[in-house]
Amino acid sequence: MTALKTYERLECTGLWRLDRETQRREVVVSFGQASLVLTNIQNKPLTHWSLAAIEMHKGEAGQTILKPGEDSNETLEISDKIMLDAISQVQKAILKTHPHPGRLRKILTITFLSLLTFIGLFWAPQAIERYAVKMLPQFKRVELGQAIADQIGNIAGPFCQGPDGTTAAAQLATRLSTGEPLKFLILPGHRDNVVTLPGGIVILFETMMTQTNDPKVLVGKILSARAEKTRDDPLNRLMSGAGPLTALRLIASSELSGKQLNELAKIALSSTTVKITAEELLAEFKTMEVNSTPYAKSEFTDDDPTRLELIAQDPYPAGATRIVLEDGAWLVLQSICTDL
Repeated sequence: MTALKTYERLECTGLWRLDRETQRREVVVSFGQASLVLTNIQNKPLTHWSLAAIEMHKGEAGQTILKPGEDSNETLEISDKIMLDAISQVQKAILKTHPHPGRLRKILTITFLSLLTFIGLFWAPQAIERYAVKMLPQFKRVELGQAIADQIGNIAGPFCQGPDGTTAAAQLATRLSTGEPLKFLILPGHRDNVVTLPGGIVILFETMMTQTNDPKVLVGKILSARAEKTRDDPLNRLMSGAGPLTALRLIASSELSGKQLNELAKIALSSTTVKITAEELLAEFKTMEVNSTPYAKSEFTDDDPTRLELIAQDPYPAGATRIVLEDGAWLVLQSICTDL
């Protein structure tokens, strides 16, 4: 060892005491093979200490006291600064050559924690959001959907609420119900696609009714949104947009703040639609006993493959026997926003 060779001829005197009961005695201190050797004046070895284990302390009078280990009663007082510096240097050199299992453990711990952090940043938020969607009971979904709808009414409303029109909307909901809650709310103005909310609340827009004379076109828009919902739960879309903090609040209390509801309302209004296949749409039309041709001709261009398939594969090409809505109810629904 280079450091040990540098100091191997270095010697000094010190005061050594075997234990607390014995008197201090003068000894000669020198370096051995990775140890500190203590001899008496006649050069007879008294003891040797492992350099790596030596501990240095300051005494009450400011002197430097060495011990061969933490639990040892032996002490050695040295005032020679060169010797003390040499011992420190050799200790550092010895420790560098020793294995450091604790260092490896520390590196592995840091690596593991970093990996957990990485996973947490990219996986945990989605897990929290999915859990919030999964654990929310149906009655709470209805409450949340209504609360978001009320906020949407504040932002883009108010909702059209003529008594006859509201009754007609309820009749349409009954006609298109699959056994789950279904409620239609109508906003004035224009929008191409309906907005679906948790709890079966569906927001329609005035022009969806005023720009067509056939209620089956409106039904097609609703069924397209229903096919979207089958693919992706509306609550899941909202939680993904709002983030894990909102999801955590929902898990903890099932209640959201006004600020969070406002954010969810904006997310719902700005959500883009998912591309639905003709096969998915045809399944919805067949289940609801509505022919798909009027919707196909109204919503798609002549050469659109979806239009062609909806017409060619129309489950009720001659028209379904069940009407969508009585003519009077449809006319009332078309005019529900005229009094605003």
